[in-house]
Order: sequence, then structure tokens, then C-alpha cells
Amino acid sequence: MTQKNILFEDSAVKEVLKVLRSKFNYAWHTYKLINKNRYAIVKGWGSENIAILLKSDFFNTFGEKFSGLGEKGIGDSINVGSLKQFISQEVRYIYVMFRDGKIYTISLFDFLCKSHKWVQKEGTEVRSISIHHYKRLN
Repeated sequence: MTQKNILFEDSAVKEVLKVLRSKFNYAWHTYKLINKNRYAIVKGWGSENIAILLKSDFFNTFGEKFSGLGEKGIGDSINVGSLKQFISQEVRYIYVMFRDGKIYTISLFDFLCKSHKWVQKEGTEVRSISIHHYKRLN
């Protein structure tokens, strides 16, 4: 499989929506870019609202950071401010696309239940989760 190098912009969101339409017949009517245009909240037509996150890399030190909690391997993080927006916009599923074009998914509920809350050096509150809780979409 040829790996794509997706640019983090509006076209990457449209690429994820194209995959969702093809796999699940997902229909949407509007989306709003947030978090420096790296995340989008998508309003569905008769479907669930979703969030699309565009990421450059995994949280490679996740296993080290949370080894005391029995975690291993790589993970992913989402800032708490964005998660609050997802909740207020009734997002049901999160889709994460990495730079190589691979798309993963998890329900917002599962993300919140299985992730760990902590504060980064810059003072930003985030929640981090093992990538093993994500389901690969493509």
C-alpha cells in the first residue's frame, strides 16, 4: 500500500469524509475547523456528529509516561479544551488521521473512559490513551 503524506488542512478533512461516505454512507452538511485547523467538528445529516483530528505523529513515550498504570507502547493525546467542545457539540465518534493517511476511530465515550488526564509542561490539560484502544479504519 502506498503511503500518503497528507497536509494538515481542509483537504485532509475532506479525505476522511470521503472514506466515511464510502465505508458507512456517512452524510454531513457542515464542519467547523478548530484547534489551529487541525481538528474539525462535523455535523451529520441524520447521522452522528463526529470529530476529525489531524495528527503528525503518535505519542511515542505514552508507555513510559503511564507505565505505573500498566500502560505500554504508543498512544495519542487530545487536549481537554477540545474534548469539552466535542461534548458540547454532541460528538459521538472521533476519527484520527495521521500524516501517513491511516485513519483510526474510537467513540468519544470510550476515549473519555479509557484515557488518562494529565498536565503538559506548558500547562495544557490533556487526556492520553493507548493506541490499542483505537480501531484502524483504512
